[in-house]
Amino acid sequence: MNHNVNLLIIEDDEIVARTIERSLRGQEFKITTVNSGVDGLKTARRAIPDLVVLDIVMPGMDGQPTAELLRNARLAGVTTFLDTVWDDTGRWMDILAPCLPNIDYFVPSLPEGQALTGLDDPTEVASALLEHGVRTVGLKMGVDGCLVMSGEDQVVRLPAFQVDVVDATGAGDAFAAGFIAGVWHGWPMEQTARFANAVGALCVTGLGASGGVRSLSETLSFMENALLKA
Repeated sequence: MNHNVNLLIIEDDEIVARTIERSLRGQEFKITTVNSGVDGLKTARRAIPDLVVLDIVMPGMDGQPTAELLRNARLAGVTTFLDTVWDDTGRWMDILAPCLPNIDYFVPSLPEGQALTGLDDPTEVASALLEHGVRTVGLKMGVDGCLVMSGEDQVVRLPAFQVDVVDATGAGDAFAAGFIAGVWHGWPMEQTARFANAVGALCVTGLGASGGVRSLSETLSFMENALLKA
């Protein structure tokens, strides 16, 4: 990056927000942090950021407010990503349906995608999410790797890497971060998916959500040399 990236962090947990800030310190980000969805929307309206790190499970942010934020971001030329967490309330599509037409890259886990669509087969799940307006779907499938679809003729399905699992905490988030990094670098979709798989695989080799995460060069080396699951 050759310029400061305007990063907006919307996070109601102060500890999490400060952790994100510390992890990005020294890099080329101009960071603005707010602790509520309402303040996040106001800030984004004043000046559309280059990148938003957003906790969607917070008061005043679910459903239409998030859809509005994403819609305005896309109108301003910002690439949008969305990851999900398991919804014990079962409101899946009630909350997410307004957001999906404004999503460039959607990276749920397969169980989350199944809950959203009511379908079981990964290809059918991805196709259904595309029909709701998502541009590209990346399904995280754990030990079965991932499936990425941008249309019926643009499908990438990759196996997982073989690793010794220590702690699976944060594996899905690591995959999402790897996927975002691949898009950021402008890599082809298959390379992006492989890199996301690699970041997720390395994550589970250490304790906690970041204990196994490695540098870009180390992750690329792992991606090229590690064995794949049969």
